[in-house]
Formats: sequence, C-alpha cells, structure tokens
Amino acid sequence: MTVVDIGLGLVLALAGVTVIAALVVGDQRRSAVAGTLSATLGLTAAVTGLAALAGTTGTLALGIGLPGQPALLLAPDRLGGLFLAIVGCVSALAAWFGVGYARGASATRVSWTAYPVFVLGMVLVPASADALGFLLGWELMAISSTVLLAADHATGPRVRSAVLWYAAMTHLSFVLLLAGFAVLATHSGSLSFIAMAAAPPTGATAAVAFVLLVGGFATKAGLVPVHVWLPRAHPEAPSHVSAVMSAAMVKMGVYGLLLLVTRLLPEGPAWWGIGLLALGAPSALYGILQASVTSDLKRLLAYSTTENVGLIVTAIAVAMLLGGDEQRAVADVALVAALLLTVSHSAFKTVLFLSAGAIVHGTGERDLDRLGGLSRTMPVTSAALGVGGLAAAALPISSGFVAEWVLLQSLVHGNTRGPDADRLVAVALPVTVSIVALTAGLALLTFVKVVGIAALARPRSIGAAQAHEGSRAMTLALGAAALAVLSPRPAAWSCRGRRGVGRGGRRRRLGRPGRGRPTGGERPARPDVARGARRRVHPVGPACDRPLPVSSSPAYRAVAVGMRRQSGRPADAIHRHLLRRASRSRLRQCAAPGHGRARHPGRGVALSRAGHRLSPTGRRSHRNPRLPAPARGPRRLRRQGPRPAERQHGAVSRLLLRRPRRRPAGGDLVTILALIWQVAVATALTPLLIGVMRQVRARLEGRVGAGAGQPWRDLRKLFAKEPLVAKGAGPVMSRGPLVLAASSLLVCTLMPLISTDSLPWVPDDLFVVVGVLLVGTVALALLGLESGTAFGGMGSSRHMMIAALVEPTVLVAVYAVSVPVETTALSAIVEARIADPATVISPVSLLALVALGIVVVAETGRLPVDNPSTHLELTMIHEAMVLESSGRDLAWLELGSWLRLTALLGLVVNLAVPWGIATDSTVPALLGGAVAVAVKLLAAGAVIAAFEVFLAKVRLFRVPELLAGSFVLAFLSVTASYLVA
Repeated sequence: MTVVDIGLGLVLALAGVTVIAALVVGDQRRSAVAGTLSATLGLTAAVTGLAALAGTTGTLALGIGLPGQPALLLAPDRLGGLFLAIVGCVSALAAWFGVGYARGASATRVSWTAYPVFVLGMVLVPASADALGFLLGWELMAISSTVLLAADHATGPRVRSAVLWYAAMTHLSFVLLLAGFAVLATHSGSLSFIAMAAAPPTGATAAVAFVLLVGGFATKAGLVPVHVWLPRAHPEAPSHVSAVMSAAMVKMGVYGLLLLVTRLLPEGPAWWGIGLLALGAPSALYGILQASVTSDLKRLLAYSTTENVGLIVTAIAVAMLLGGDEQRAVADVALVAALLLTVSHSAFKTVLFLSAGAIVHGTGERDLDRLGGLSRTMPVTSAALGVGGLAAAALPISSGFVAEWVLLQSLVHGNTRGPDADRLVAVALPVTVSIVALTAGLALLTFVKVVGIAALARPRSIGAAQAHEGSRAMTLALGAAALAVLSPRPAAWSCRGRRGVGRGGRRRRLGRPGRGRPTGGERPARPDVARGARRRVHPVGPACDRPLPVSSSPAYRAVAVGMRRQSGRPADAIHRHLLRRASRSRLRQCAAPGHGRARHPGRGVALSRAGHRLSPTGRRSHRNPRLPAPARGPRRLRRQGPRPAERQHGAVSRLLLRRPRRRPAGGDLVTILALIWQVAVATALTPLLIGVMRQVRARLEGRVGAGAGQPWRDLRKLFAKEPLVAKGAGPVMSRGPLVLAASSLLVCTLMPLISTDSLPWVPDDLFVVVGVLLVGTVALALLGLESGTAFGGMGSSRHMMIAALVEPTVLVAVYAVSVPVETTALSAIVEARIADPATVISPVSLLALVALGIVVVAETGRLPVDNPSTHLELTMIHEAMVLESSGRDLAWLELGSWLRLTALLGLVVNLAVPWGIATDSTVPALLGGAVAVAVKLLAAGAVIAAFEVFLAKVRLFRVPELLAGSFVLAFLSVTASYLVA
C-alpha cells in the first residue's frame, strides 16, 4: 500500500468519525471536537494530495453494488493531487478557524455534520478516476454546502433568497455535467476517464460534449453570466464556510475545465478557445468592477472571486489558442500560469475571508463605511487583511504577483505575426493583454480601499471602536494562512540572466542532419536578430542568458501535474507519467551537469560537446528513457518509428541557442557597482531636475525663481528636522515615507537609465518594475488614509483613481514595444532599439511613447492632472496626502516622489532616444551614460515645464477621460505590435 491508498482510506474514516462526533458531542464542546476532527480530515487530504502530486500512485476501490459498475475507483493523479492538496489545506484552516468563530446556527449539529461531508465531496471530485465518482462527489459537495448556507436562514430573507439561488444554480451545473459525461461515456463505452481520453469524440459530438461540460463547470466556478449565485451565497454563509466555498469549492470548476481541455478533449477547433476566452476575460473585468464599487466586505470578496476565476479561465483559453505544434511550449507556460493563479487565489482568498470573519466576529459589522481604526484594536487581523490584499492586488513578494507575471509572459511570446499565424489569435491576444492590465489596475484600487478604509484612520461606528481580536484558534489559522500567501523569493525569478537579444554572446543553431550542416554546428549570428526577427527563446525566461534547466522548465512543470496536450493513448494513459520520443531531428535535450544544485542552476539545453553526447534514436539512454509508441490492436508496447509530425513538439532544429556570455571574475560585483553608480547619479540628478523645471516655469512666467539648487537645500533642511507625529498615529505614518523612498530607489536600480545592466537576483522585467512602482503608490495612498483627515482621504481617493488607469497603460504601452523583440526586459528593449533605429519611429513605438508621456505627467502630479505649485483644494492630489507629514518623513516623501519622476521620465527618453546609454560596465561607458541621461532628462524636464506654463489643470472628472485616452493609444499600439510583422 502507498501513502495515497492509506490517505484515501483515512479521509473516508475521518469523515465518518467527524460526522458521528458532531451528532454525539454536546453543545459546549461540539465546535472544539468537530472542528479539530475536521481540521485533521483536511490535513490528511492535503498530505494525500501532495503525495499524489509527487508522483505516488494509489487506488481505492469502493463497492457500490450497481450492476456493471462493481467498484467506485479513487485514483488521484498529479493534477488531481494538486487540487486535493488545495482542498485539504483550505478546509483544515477554515475548520480550525471555525473552532473559535462558529456560534449560534453555524455551531449546531446540522452545520458541523454537513462540514465534513462537504469536505469529503470536494475530495472525491479530484480523486475520482471515473465519471460516476466525480458526479457523486459533485452532488455531495452541492447538497452539503447548501445545508451549510441555510444554517442562518432564520435571520432574514436574504439568506433564504441566497439558498434558493445557490441550490438552483448548483443543480443546473450537475444536470449539465451529467449530460456532458453521458455523451463522452456513450462514445467511449465506459465511464472511466482513461477510456474517455483514449477514444475522444470528434465533430459535432465533441462540440456538444464540450459545450455541456463547460457550462456545468463555469456555473460552479462563478463565471459571467452564470455567476448570479456567488455574490448572494458567499456573503450570507458563515465566514469559515465562505472561505472554503471561494478558495476550494469554486476551484472544482477550474479542475473540471483543466480535466476537459487537457485530458478528455485536448484537441479541438479554435472557437473552443475563443469561447473560453469570452467567458474568462469579461468575468475578470466585470468581477473587479463590481468589487471596486461595493462597500459590503464579504460581497466585495465574492465579486473578487469571479475576477480571479476569470483570470484562471483566461489563462486556460490562451493555452488552447496557442496549443499548436509551433507554440506548444508557450501554451504550457499559460497552463502553468493557470495553476499558479489557482494556488495563489486559494491562498489569499482564504486569508481575506477569514479576516472578514474575524472582523464580523470582533465588530459585528461588515460594511466598510462603518469600520476603521482596526489596526490598533485588531492588529493581527489587520495585518492578515493587508497581506491578503497585497496578493489580491498582485504586488511583489506575493504569490499573486508571480502568477500574473507568468500569465503575461505567455501572452508576450505568442507568435501572431508570421505568414501562417492565425489572425483570430492575433486579435484575441492584445485584447486579453489589455483586459488583464485593466483588471490589475482595478484590483489595486479595490484592495487599497479595503485595507485603508477598514484598518486605518479612526473608527466610524461603535462596533469598530469596541473591536477585539478573536480567539487563539482564529488567530493561529489567520497567521498560518497569511504565511502561505507570501513569496519572498518567487520561483519565476530563478531566471536571472539577460534576455534573448544577445550582448556579445555567440548564437548557435542546431541543424537538421542530411542538409549539408552538421548537428550542433556553429552558425554566424543573423544580422536581423536584433531587429525583432522571430527567434526561438525560452518561454518563461525571456530575460535569460541562462535558461532554466530542463527539469524546471514550464513544459516540464505542466507534465509534472499530469497535463498533456495530446489525446489519450493506452501507452501513456491518464495516470502514468511517461516521457515522449525526441523529435524527428534525432536529438535529445540533456540536462547540464550540476543543474540540481540550488545555487547554480543548469544552462538548460546543452550543446553537443564532450560529456554531453546526443544519443542516437536507436540507443537507450539513462538520462532520457524513451517510450515506444503503442501498437494497433492488442494493448502492448513495441518499437516503432517517430510519431507523425503533427503530434510532435516543435522541431529541435529550429531552436535558436546562444552560448552565455563569459563574464570575467567578479562580473556580478562589477554589475552591482555600475548600478550603485546609476542610483547615485539618479539621486543627485533628481533635485536638479526639479529645480530646472521650476526655474523654466519661473522664467517663462516672468519671475526670477528660487534657483535650480533650491530643492537640494529644502531636502537638507527637512532631513535635519525631527518629524511631528499626531498622537495615536499608526506605523503607516512613519513607515510609509521610507517604503515610498525605498521603492523609488529600487525602480531607479531596475530601470535602464545609465546602463543596461540589471541586478543578478531581480530581473528588470516590465511587470517587476511596475509592481515595485505600485508598492510606492500604495504606501502613499495608505499614508493619506491613515491621517484620518478629509484632505488625506480626498487625496488618496484621487491618487488611486489615477493609479488604477496608469498601471494598465504602462503595462500595455511597454508591452507593445516588447512584443517585436519577444521580451519584457526593459534593458533588452532599449538595446534592440539601439540596434535597429527604425523601430523608434515605427507607428507602434510612437503610439506607445505618447501614451507613456501622458502617464508620466499623471503619475508624477504635473499639469494638467495636478498642479504642483499650489495648495488649493480643487488642485490637490499629492499635497493632500502629505499635509500631516513633516521633517524627515516629508523629506523622504518628496525625494521618493521626485525619484519616480526621474525613473519614469528616464524610461520614456531612453525609449524615444536610446543612444548614449552604456551597454557594458566600463568606466568610460558609465560616465558617458551618466552625461547622456542627464542631458536627456534635463531637456525633457524643460519641455514639460514649458508646456505647463501654457496649460491649466483640467477638471477632476476630465482626468479619467485623459487617462482613458492614453490607454486607448496603448491598446492601439499593442494591437499593431501583434498584427504587424
């Protein structure tokens, strides 16, 4: 027996024991006993799922006595193991939280009896090996969750209405799934998923099954337009049940979609992917729009669930659209993004719903307008709420940031510009990029509102003023859930090299045998590579001199959870983890020596050299064992030739490799010193830039002005003064200025201002840079909210309104110029523009630069969006948030805001005029780069100041129109970059 066998048996036994305990134990001890047993049940399910995810197989047969179906088989594979682990972890944390939270109707025998049945139903869904067990688990999950939702039905008509909506929609989902599986079972002649995958239907039969199953899974996942039950049911359920419903139960719909598109019906027409995209993308945008205007905390989180599931389904749809042989690796990256989004959403939504439950428990309120000041009375809950909001807004060091980063990487590498590219995909991808960017901006606005209004400032109701923390069990569950959200060293950052566009490195192409060029022979670099020609680059490592090793590549990770892009065959059945043949070029991928070492990952695909021989096809290799193709007729294995070309991955001979540039000893130290020089120059240049802009404005207005050096003198005076902090002010007032300044300094480090070098441990990726910028944006907004004044709240509100439109515009605009060079590394984009000056004046580039110019003006508080020289109420945005700061705190705030102007303006001028930036780390090049960036920045600042003299601030309601216009320009730019070769 294996761990999986034992774990499945223990899950069933513990579920029965928990049900009996909930029925027998008295009222005083029921929550403690049943909650502890339910948590143990969840942990057992989590361990079983992790074992299945690690590759351990196991089968548990349950006799059910039906004719023709002697046993119900539970045999979780790797994909099922992942979702089984999610269900176990979430249900365990929620059950332990419920020990201290459950009271009244949610602590009755019926509620605690239904909870383990609910968990058991969710366990059966990913563990089932056939449709019968799947549907049985689905119905158990539906009935038990309805009972849990109806626990408080006597409290009001809203609960009864939510129960009716939920019961109707969840059973509609069951009926659709029953019909869809019936179509597949009729065609295959069996209820087993293995048989269905081995004999998938085609034509109209496949289309009918796909539509029925997608409808059933979408209803459970809460996608628009079948989401109507979700914002009704989640707010009315007990909070620990809401956490399980949002973080685990909804994921069963996601699991069903992955099971469908990667196993049961892996190959279908393009409209299948477009249909899923039409469900996912609008759901993401609609969900976050509704969440941004909702004041009910639990309803807001319910709408956010629709947004997050929409992003997951969008990633699955992108994988289907890019699932052809030429882009199979990119499709695998999109599937990895879907899995990362699933895990991330489960983690932070558990934290957010449990935090909401703790707030309801401690205050009796869930209306954000009646909360406030919880950071002083409920510090643990406020910290957990902040961590969950950090991940939900996809800010750095959170799992949500890593997941969205991988999704954007899959989008930028989609090949839509070749002569054989699908025009439908070429239109769908830029729309998807824009929707993902808009969703990210609105999510930032939404969760800054949640954290700032609920936890900061002063209490706005009696319940908030008398708030208190929950029991120890609730606090421990919140803390454990919050730790799972943080990702201080994201796995996606392990690719720390440069990018596909080389800097002095030699490129090598693996050639086809028999075509006059030896395998692995050297070929000179093509002159058009730097001009945006199509290249084969690593799917996740667009910024890599050093690709990920084979064992950690995205395609490997997709296979590692049991997904594959080909239809099922007996030889590689659904529960086996088997390797495929190499492609027809008779080459194999070999892992470089030492690729398993943690500190020194391998070089990815190794070149032919001593110790790395590429074995001929007829030989066995202990490094890469091959599986013979299945024979026709009897189910046995025999040797055959390579599979047909349409079932192979892209030919290895078309893979463009580049030998990593050999760095001299201490190369990383040289890079770090160059970046220190860049930060020093930016810090010294920033006050001068502000002074020059003020001086230009003064001269054009007929005034003398204070001189270009006045900002330096102001900073020196402020740094010499002690800050004055109001009594009762929280840590945000003192930590916020430091966070803003630190994030601005890090942005100046990552931006290609003087040199195109980047930190060896943090990539200069677009999404990373925007994420770091948003950390400062959030710190400044929370600082204004913490002051508790009318001016502070007004300024923070306006500031976040601008940021919600600025973030997607920056993402989409820079994305547009990154698509032709197939990388989102900013330094690589600048180098490519230096190598090909024609791209600077292309329509794509001009539209993107105009959009970025508007963004710089808005983000840095310049006219016509803000007026940096007055303190009038109608013109205040930045000044309103810093009115309560003084001394050193004010100095850090001013310096941080000025550095943001330097970084953003430096990005625009280096994209528009890329010449002069240092492409190596020599002293003359760095000095020349410093002079060049100083000249460009001062010239651009003078131009902005001159325009400001002749401009007036637009009215507040016109600011979104201006920023929406910049977003439209960025969207046109990214659309042209996908469509124009």
